[in-house]
Amino acid sequence: MVLNSKIRDLAEKVKAVLEADEAARNDDVKLYIKVAWEYYPIDLSRLAFTKWAALVKEKRLPSLESVGRARRKVQELYPDLRGEAYRGRIDKEEEYIDFARDKRI
Repeated sequence: MVLNSKIRDLAEKVKAVLEADEAARNDDVKLYIKVAWEYYPIDLSRLAFTKWAALVKEKRLPSLESVGRARRKVQELYPDLRGEAYRGRIDKEEEYIDFARDKRI
């Protein structure tokens, strides 16, 4: 139950950023930085990678993967929050499906 609450909280933060910042709809790094600010208000560009990694490991910051998953879900539910990059991702979808089904690298 707690996990579900954390996932929903993250999705709400992602949705709020996508609503407020159109550029974040096309840039996962920009989206991540703005969402991370909601959890840990510090300029991430000044944060050492090891410190950032420790904050993610300690669950004080969401992972890049979690923010990306939340973005995908929000954009699925709210098509008006999709940016131009959405079409590019859809165009590559079949390629990624083929890669995932392939039994080799």
